[in-house]
Amino acid sequence: MEIRYHLTIQEIMDFFSEEHEGFSQEEILKAEQRIGVSLPTIYKDYLLQYGNDTINDSYNHIFSPDEIATSYSEIQDTLDNVLQSDFEHAVQNGTAKEEYKDNPYFSLWQLPMDQWETITQNYVLIWCENQGVWNAGFLLQDLLDGKENPPIYLGIDDDIIEFKKRADNIEQFLLAMILEATEYNMDSYTEKEEIASVLSDATIDITKLEVHGQISACLDITNQTIYFLVPDTHNNSYTLLCQSKEDIVY
Repeated sequence: MEIRYHLTIQEIMDFFSEEHEGFSQEEILKAEQRIGVSLPTIYKDYLLQYGNDTINDSYNHIFSPDEIATSYSEIQDTLDNVLQSDFEHAVQNGTAKEEYKDNPYFSLWQLPMDQWETITQNYVLIWCENQGVWNAGFLLQDLLDGKENPPIYLGIDDDIIEFKKRADNIEQFLLAMILEATEYNMDSYTEKEEIASVLSDATIDITKLEVHGQISACLDITNQTIYFLVPDTHNNSYTLLCQSKEDIVY
């Protein structure tokens, strides 16, 4: 059997779909003009080639270029159109200090935007959970600094105030999104001995597949079966996911 290791995003996307549809250069340029910074080339290329592929919306939701925004602009919109009247009413009634003492939106409302960094940093939002529970994006400062393959951060607590790092780089984030969209239809193995047995039967060398602390993928070209090795850094373990091309269903 012929095994191809360390698959690129292009190879993985081609495995799941033979036809691709992206956004236009003009759409992406308008998004960059609106947010005031260029998106990383790696991510722009993904939008251009695969942005409208079904896989990007079959579980979580990729932001189209006209949806891409900064977290600061989204927070300001929420303050102006949702929260301001409540905050003003509480201030007039003298109840704001007690009612909103732990509310970060109230704290931001009281500050000029150039001081918001004392509470939250500014992120460029590019993806969200299918019910809007989390938003993911780049740290704006990373893009202003010209980082070509920056980390991706995830909003926690169902807001866009506090974020934590979700992936070390763009490729790892895209791999995670592809897996979340497809893993429900994949065979899954979590026991170390079971993983070793499955890989051995497929003549896959785990030392070639494994990339420490990162999602990795390989393709059995002969049998048209893809394998993902997904690390759990908390438990120092892995999950093996695999799927044959003939079983792909959307």
